[in-house]
Amino acid sequence: MNISKAITAQNRPSMQAGPRNKQKRKKNSNPNKVKGRNNRQVMVRPPSIVMPQTKFRLADCSQNYLKALTNPFQELSDVCTPDQHELPSWKFPTLLRGIMTVGSQGLGYALAGAITQSHDSPSVIFTNGSFVTSSITTDTSTAGVVASNDDQFPYTTAQVTGNALTNCRVVASAIRMRYISSEIKRGGQFLTYRTVTTAPWHNGATSGEIFSNQTTVPYPNNRQWVGVCHQPAVPQDYDYDAGSHQIVPATGQNANLAIIVTGAEVGTQFEWEFIKYHELIPVGNQAIPGLTASHVDMDGLSAIKDVLQTSLRTPSESYYSSAYKAITQLTPDDVSGFVSSVKSGLAFAKLVA
Repeated sequence: MNISKAITAQNRPSMQAGPRNKQKRKKNSNPNKVKGRNNRQVMVRPPSIVMPQTKFRLADCSQNYLKALTNPFQELSDVCTPDQHELPSWKFPTLLRGIMTVGSQGLGYALAGAITQSHDSPSVIFTNGSFVTSSITTDTSTAGVVASNDDQFPYTTAQVTGNALTNCRVVASAIRMRYISSEIKRGGQFLTYRTVTTAPWHNGATSGEIFSNQTTVPYPNNRQWVGVCHQPAVPQDYDYDAGSHQIVPATGQNANLAIIVTGAEVGTQFEWEFIKYHELIPVGNQAIPGLTASHVDMDGLSAIKDVLQTSLRTPSESYYSSAYKAITQLTPDDVSGFVSSVKSGLAFAKLVA
């Protein structure tokens, strides 16, 4: 036997043992080939793309503005109206305080001028212990009806009016009141009332007439602060002008915020506070102190106006939180520069119901 052939045969793999030598076919890796369709390509439609709705966001200046409109009785600085008047301005708050006393008819009140700006003319009209009538008036010639001036405001009426020294606007304001007499005499009811700044107070109105008004909100006398915020509604509320807008006692002009106590014990006392955030610019070459940069956020201003237009709540942190939540639920499409949004108004109404 040939030795070389034997070695070769010994090293050759057996054809009968083990798997077939034939290579297995690879599976079809083309996902577009479908069995039974002659391997035609099938186009796979991509899923539809849904763009997420972008939530609305208030700029920092607009957040401060919203705080001043809804919860002004806190420490806020450099508050301005974020509109198209991007002018350096002097921004500062003033605070008035007083004691209101219920008269002999169980009635007492404090009326405030939301956009008053002078230190020598009335900003608040209220009652003291000499008040004896059953109707509400700003006429200080009536017994027990007295006026309070904003002594913290730096300019007189003459320095503001007629473009004499400065043009002004009130960014935000609010008045609030609470009971401070003995617990055994605590009683009566609060009525808060608000009109636009161009509508004068009607001297001689009764608490019953005020109660029937749709902008009146009643509150129980439970020693908690009760108040009403000014909400800008007409052009003069946003513009700088040359008017001090002080209350005219004889006619009630410019007294558009009111807190009335009715059915209370005669002689009981209530503490009131009236706060305003001012913004001033110089006239011509006149100099005024404290000028700082102002800001513009027209979409934010529009959103705030839309959400607050139906609101009559007392100033508080919860008021701010509810309003801010309603605004952040809007989308940019809901906001259209000073155009009222029914959708946003309904959203806010649901939140505060």
